[in-house]
Amino acid sequence: MMNPAILKTYSMSRLCDLLESTTNKKYSEELAAVRGWIMDAMEAKNPEGFEAWMDSDDNYDSDARKYLIA
Repeated sequence: MMNPAILKTYSMSRLCDLLESTTNKKYSEELAAVRGWIMDAMEAKNPEGFEAWMDSDDNYDSDARKYLIA
């Protein structure tokens, strides 16, 4: 399993890549935890962009880049 602390060192682009790589995986509790850690790291790096993404109608993981990467 991934170490959530390491995610803090990743660039936003890498975090977006990781989130997108989980998009079509079969659900599991481990997958949900990893996605949560990735999203927590995204929010910590760009809270305003993350909030805008969550408040938007853009529901796809690939849409995160529009809000989180300037």
